[in-house]
Amino acid sequence: MSPIRSRQTSPSACAAARRAALYPFTNHRSMSQVQLAFTCIPRVLHRPVFPSRNKDLAVAMSKVTESSGKTSLEESVRMARGLPCVSFRYRPDDSSMEAMISPNSPKDVILPTHLLRLRSPSTSRTIQMAPLHFPIHSNVLASQCANVPPLPLPSSSNPVPLVEIEIPSPETFSIIHSHLYAHHIPGLMSDLLPINNKLLFAPGSPFDIPAIARICATSMTAADLLDCGKRIYGVYLNARMLGVRDDDLWKAISIAWTIFTGALTIHVGRRHSMP
Repeated sequence: MSPIRSRQTSPSACAAARRAALYPFTNHRSMSQVQLAFTCIPRVLHRPVFPSRNKDLAVAMSKVTESSGKTSLEESVRMARGLPCVSFRYRPDDSSMEAMISPNSPKDVILPTHLLRLRSPSTSRTIQMAPLHFPIHSNVLASQCANVPPLPLPSSSNPVPLVEIEIPSPETFSIIHSHLYAHHIPGLMSDLLPINNKLLFAPGSPFDIPAIARICATSMTAADLLDCGKRIYGVYLNARMLGVRDDDLWKAISIAWTIFTGALTIHVGRRHSMP
């Protein structure tokens, strides 16, 4: 294989792509366009330093969820089972939205305390998608995220308050949302990388990142590979904005990104080696 000869891309073009957050991936669908993404994307996704856990806030929020200040495994399961018990509807009188708790909710679950309404940042360069909604427990956010937005307390007239947040990648928030409750590493990795988990967690086998990158490069099209990169980068931006402290999440992001950039390097190298 001949060495990669990277095409020159102006610094201003790269800076503009980085400022646009997810835009290094949005419109790159062909192999020729992959080279621009290869030039502009960061090679390492650095983990920011977040403030220490706000114990007072976590304890205050735990009183709302009827849990302890530190969520136990049993409480996490009860919270996760309570998530489907919340739905939402639009009020016909003023077109506003309200959350509702199912009257048939099991008694042993811990019901969500809030409903997150997620929008992408309002900029002239982004395509505005319909907002996404996620039920959440305030204690889950307060105990695991440093940058928790103001959360109104539930009341009898508003049992599940709506909290609107602008987030870099609403479409990938479901990955973080699931991990905050389950903390299941194989499930997290399969959400980030669309490959067989047996390659990542083979018993007694070393974790071979270069080998997995080669498998991704040969089994995925250029468009699929860039969709994978966009998904990982979106999770990274969301975790950075929310201040997620979970070590496993950041390790998974780092590993998945290393595999993605390795596979992308192979794709570009194969392109240049063609006659």
